[in-house]
Amino acid sequence: MKRVIKSSEPTELKTYRQACPNSEWEVMRNDALHGGKAAYDMIVDMLEADQCGICAYCEIKISRKNNTTRVEHFVPKALRHTRINWGLHWYNLLGVCNGGSQNRSAPGHYLKPQKQNLSCDANKELALGTTFSHPLLLNPLSLPAMQPLMRLDHATGDWRVHEINAKSLRWSSAPHTSGVDLVESSIEILNLNCPRLSRARLTVLRSVEKEIKQARLSGLDPSVFMPNLVKRYLGPRFREFFSVYRFRLGDHAETYLQSIGFNG
Repeated sequence: MKRVIKSSEPTELKTYRQACPNSEWEVMRNDALHGGKAAYDMIVDMLEADQCGICAYCEIKISRKNNTTRVEHFVPKALRHTRINWGLHWYNLLGVCNGGSQNRSAPGHYLKPQKQNLSCDANKELALGTTFSHPLLLNPLSLPAMQPLMRLDHATGDWRVHEINAKSLRWSSAPHTSGVDLVESSIEILNLNCPRLSRARLTVLRSVEKEIKQARLSGLDPSVFMPNLVKRYLGPRFREFFSVYRFRLGDHAETYLQSIGFNG
């Protein structure tokens, strides 16, 4: 999971919310009369653009064209608030994958048994229900840019807590909870270590390992080929499983991201 930086709220959504402040998300999606459908289309396009076409939770590639993008409400849209309509709140919306809930030909998007391989908002809803907002869940909009909170297990492809980074952070959303507990809880609620995703991350990791090994066997200087790998894999647009590449490329990745003013 990497930090998500959102663009300013689309005018179409703001206009629709002003016209129909109490409307619900499902109603807006099909409301052509008040511009709801246009607002929905713009929301999806902007979420994909802001996130460089990767899921806000697991970082797998998403695409509206391939029907692998859907909109997640971080705070459940069914929750009622006197001042905030969570269903239409721009900063409550994230672009996510189908969470393994639909059979797709794209590798990594589906694996049997389905229930054990649900992830992201699909598993979040299964774990928490549709009307419960969990205090121990990382919000991609609030993640630190330069202190990864997870480290990859090379043998399994599972995400583990990066204890040094997690312990050093304090969270306004959960002030009495340790960063370690917050990260562990997020991994569990989103089921980020389901076999489907761990297998996909291992495939990426092994591909990078192979490329590094070949470069070394060719006698190339690591001080030259590693920075080149970093530039290819981490910029200018972020590719799926960005954090896997970042983890494996280590200090070279952090140096590059600092040099470009990486903020998410």
